[in-house]
Amino acid sequence: MSKAKFGLDVIPGKNLIVTLSLAGSIDQEELPELKNWATNVKNRIREAWVSANKKVAVLVDLTELKNYTEPEAMTTISDLMTADSEYVSKTAVFGASKMIGFAQEIATSLSGRENMKSFETKEKAIAWLSIG
Repeated sequence: MSKAKFGLDVIPGKNLIVTLSLAGSIDQEELPELKNWATNVKNRIREAWVSANKKVAVLVDLTELKNYTEPEAMTTISDLMTADSEYVSKTAVFGASKMIGFAQEIATSLSGRENMKSFETKEKAIAWLSIG
């Protein structure tokens, strides 16, 4: 299995966007790194919210994610979405395979988030985030 990689960045501008990426396979061995990443994401989203003085958009790239069906990984992602719900206007996810998309739907359902949508391409995801 390929080692998991986690990305986090903030794109400044009129419509501030927090960009996230997950790649590789997230298994039991990768859980500590995933949890650390999730904590960093929570902090950066809150910082962006304070800086922008409004809810922020989040863009999630799952193009290179191969597996994250580990139950504790799904719980970590769901908990992250729950914790950040008050700071996020919309979340656009792109590039997920069918299997990853299904896992993402479960995590979204567990989080109670309704402002999240999946797209095939980054361009469509960004266009949706830019509306409204």
